[in-house]
Amino acid sequence: MLDGATNASDAAREVREELRARREGTEHAVAAEIAAVAGLLPPRAREEADGPAASSAAVVRGTSAQARDGADRATLERVAELARRAWPSESNEGPRAGGAPGRGTAGRSAGA
Repeated sequence: MLDGATNASDAAREVREELRARREGTEHAVAAEIAAVAGLLPPRAREEADGPAASSAAVVRGTSAQARDGADRATLERVAELARRAWPSESNEGPRAGGAPGRGTAGRSAGA
């Protein structure tokens, strides 16, 4: 739904603007959650959370389009795994081993 009117005519401008606002709102909410989980305070929260939130939103929109166009589950899972690896580790030294920002490897199996 949120990408539905991105290629619509000028007559659907209001719809496009509403959908854009919703996408931006979702991205800001994700950034706020990332900052909260990582224990970041402004202005550092904005600097460090906006990038991962934008990246996550792009991956979600892209994989949604791929799924809509017929991508199989294995392909979508590979994309998700690559996106997960791009998140910073708890020490902020490259791709993380697992978990959400600030959560280290909790909940991950030893082989993952």
